[in-house]
Amino acid sequence: ANQAAIAIETARLHSEDIKRLRMEQELDIGRQMQRSLLPAEYPLLPGYEFGVLYQAARQVGGDFYDFCRVRGQDGKLGLIIGDVSGKGVPAALFMAMCRTNIRAAVLSGRSPSEALKRANELILNDSRSDVFLTAVCALLTPQTGRLTYANGGHNKPLFIHAASGEVRELAARGIILSQFEDVDLEDEQIEFAPGDMLILYAD
Repeated sequence: ANQAAIAIETARLHSEDIKRLRMEQELDIGRQMQRSLLPAEYPLLPGYEFGVLYQAARQVGGDFYDFCRVRGQDGKLGLIIGDVSGKGVPAALFMAMCRTNIRAAVLSGRSPSEALKRANELILNDSRSDVFLTAVCALLTPQTGRLTYANGGHNKPLFIHAASGEVRELAARGIILSQFEDVDLEDEQIEFAPGDMLILYAD
């Protein structure tokens, strides 16, 4: 009986090890897929510098960022940051869909608020999940330094004025996405002077 008990326990532990290894492999694949959706390099714009720090809370998560050049609009650059509720593979899968929809809406030439509204419509049409999304979408016109932005319930960006040292939260009316059909969003604008810094972040 003792030998049988030991053999059964050994088999159970072996089975759990196999399941754990399989799950770790799936998470690793999910992490690689998620990383592949993030930009591989920063935009090259004369007079501007970009930097990113990305660290998932787990192997995979729901945070994302993106850069996209909008053709036919004076070389405007789209800046996107988002955060999907939840962690792990489900959040990463939902993140991939949200990132794709927002990017497509920006590339279509919409303003930031209209891009987020359109993405919200697409996500609601495709998703049956209770997961929600927050995001900031911005369009930078490099020649003038003008940045137009909209906020879908995300952390308020920080704008640092080099001349005065003032740090200002950029507030814009908005609400979380992927939960409500009609979202009230607005476009706001700022203009960069030499040395000014914009910080977009997720929690």
